[in-house]
Amino acid sequence: MGKFANSREHYMPGLTALSRLSIALFPIVLVATSAHAQFPIDRTLATKPGERIFLDIDAGGAVDVRGTDGNQVRVRVDEGSRECEPRCQVDIEPDGEGVHVRAYHVERSSRNRGSLRFTVEVPRRYDVRIETTGGGVTVEGVTGRISGRTMGGGLRFSNLDGTLDFTTMGGAISVRDSKLDGRVHSMGGAVTIDGVSGNLSGTTMGGRVTRRGPSVSDASASGGRSSVRSGGVIHMRSMGGGISIDDAPEGADIETMGGDVRVRRAGGSVRAHTMGGTIRLGSVDGGIRATTMGGDVIVQMVGDASRGDRDVEISSMKGDIEVTVPKSLAMDIDVELSYTRRYEGDFRITSDVPLTQSVSSEWTDNGDTPRKTIRAKGSVGGGRNKVRIRTINGNVRIIRE
Repeated sequence: MGKFANSREHYMPGLTALSRLSIALFPIVLVATSAHAQFPIDRTLATKPGERIFLDIDAGGAVDVRGTDGNQVRVRVDEGSRECEPRCQVDIEPDGEGVHVRAYHVERSSRNRGSLRFTVEVPRRYDVRIETTGGGVTVEGVTGRISGRTMGGGLRFSNLDGTLDFTTMGGAISVRDSKLDGRVHSMGGAVTIDGVSGNLSGTTMGGRVTRRGPSVSDASASGGRSSVRSGGVIHMRSMGGGISIDDAPEGADIETMGGDVRVRRAGGSVRAHTMGGTIRLGSVDGGIRATTMGGDVIVQMVGDASRGDRDVEISSMKGDIEVTVPKSLAMDIDVELSYTRRYEGDFRITSDVPLTQSVSSEWTDNGDTPRKTIRAKGSVGGGRNKVRIRTINGNVRIIRE
């Protein structure tokens, strides 16, 4: 042993015992530094507008991305309410497409998720992709392709321009003041799209879907006037919640498994379906197709009655139906109102257009509650547009104005 020690001293002359001890321990210190992240982390990398950042957050965490002036990406990482245990690692490095951020546990068995907070600054024109196993996501002030998913957390998007494709497994979604195509989806939370132009659809497995606007407009070349930039028919879906749309410039296609449906204005045809709830469609400049398994239907058609699709198809398994149409609308009208024994004499069909009405003489029983049916038919203006209305235990009213 003494001979070995003398040999070391021969090759490292002048080193103290403490120096030799530090050299011996250096590899251990290096391994620990690379395996354990030291928070907060704050790193800035040079980049180019039009590239992309990919945040792959397997350790889980909330992400806040904001567009800024400049040609750099800045990433700050903080711990949340829990320590990122054990042996949490964060890698931030350039790749062939921009910047790649990875956060993971060196010990793969760790179940601690959602413990980190990422604050990211990118150039205003930049693509963003985010994959996190748990945590909310915010993206603001970016032009480009924004995509990704979180296993649990709310999504907030604002002042974006480009395409958006994002999913949360559990949380509310808010998209505001943007020009976007694409889709957002929540497995369990409300969806709000406010002041958004473009063909962006929102769906949820459980929650209310609300669309307001679009209020975003583009200045036109003539006289500085503004016109709303629209990307087509608005598509909204919910597995269990109401849907509300303020303005659908080119029409709407709406479906919910349970909840009320409301469209205040539509510049094209509207299809609305709910398994249980009231449907209200106001100022629809186009055809109307509305179905509810249990609720009232109140609709109003406006605009040039000689232009485009003006057919009306409405049905309710239980509820009143009120239809308001332009006076000049050419219609072929066919109405069926069925009622059960308990409600005989309680419901009627009224119309500003003369209709020929008849009542079935016998109670029908096809394995359901016995019913009788009031049928009403009529035609006006040559009957070019078909108006078909069906309801059970509800009144029907047709108004011309």
